[in-house]
Amino acid sequence: MKMDLPLWIFDSKIGCVLEKICLSNNILEVRLRLNKPICILTDKGKYFMSSDGSLSVFPISTSIICQKSTIQNVVMNACDNSVYAKQNQINHGFITIRGGHRIGLCGRAVYTNGIISNITDIYGLNVRFARNVKGMANKLRQKYIENGIANTLIVG
Repeated sequence: MKMDLPLWIFDSKIGCVLEKICLSNNILEVRLRLNKPICILTDKGKYFMSSDGSLSVFPISTSIICQKSTIQNVVMNACDNSVYAKQNQINHGFITIRGGHRIGLCGRAVYTNGIISNITDIYGLNVRFARNVKGMANKLRQKYIENGIANTLIVG
C-alpha cells in the first residue's frame, strides 16, 4: 500500500528521491540537520539519502547534505508561506501539516516574560509521517473483552 507522503514540503530534488525511496520502503521520518547528510528512518532501519535515490547505512560522498535553504523552504512550505499563521505551533516546537504529519523544530528559543514567543535560527527538522498501525490495540482489545471496559479512558 503506497502512503500519501507530503512530498510537497520538500524541494523537487529531495521530493523526487523520497518518492523513489518510498516505492520499496515505508518511510517513517526524515531528519534534516544543517550541514549534515539527510537521514531517513524507515521500518527497516536508519539510512542516509544519496542524490541518485539510493540509501546507505552510513553517510557517503554522494549523500545529500542539508542546506540552510532546504530547512527554510520546508518550514515555509509547511506554513503555507505564512509563518505567522503557525506561530502558536512553532512556539510549541512543531508544525502540523495536512494529513496529520508533524515537523519537529530545533532552533533557538526566544523568551518573552518567561514564555517561548518564537523559535529562530532553525538548524534541524524531524518530519514525522502519520500512518495507520493496524493491529496496534489488539492485545488491549482482548483484555477489554475479557475484563470489561469499566473505568477506562482511551486517548488517541
